[in-house]
Amino acid sequence: MAVTVSAFFLGLILLFGHQLMGLFTDTEALIEMSFGMMCILAVGYVAMGVTQSLAGVMRGAGDTMTPMWLSLFTTVIMRVPLAYAIAEFTKTDLLPQGDYRCIPISLLCSWLFGMVLHVVAFLSGRWKKHLLDY
Repeated sequence: MAVTVSAFFLGLILLFGHQLMGLFTDTEALIEMSFGMMCILAVGYVAMGVTQSLAGVMRGAGDTMTPMWLSLFTTVIMRVPLAYAIAEFTKTDLLPQGDYRCIPISLLCSWLFGMVLHVVAFLSGRWKKHLLDY
């Protein structure tokens, strides 16, 4: 269900994102910039739906450590250095601090990688052994 809802809102954002951003500002350059960032993040919400669903199943079965470690890895160990690296590698004379999209891109990458890790952990089936603990 979470994936379906995420995909639905992704479609809405892609179709009506400009109008949505127009509610907050009249500046066309800002609307374009925020719409681009919104598109990057909206794709990641589908991955977040998969991740949260699988993590919830594993936690509900009693395996709370696997989702915790995967989340910690993708959030702290991966996302922060990735945002910094993207900013560093995209520095130019026009963008001395790097591309302004480095944070949304690092969020998207960590969400996608987190989804892959959660799918692998779920398919491994190791979380099922915790069902016997009850």
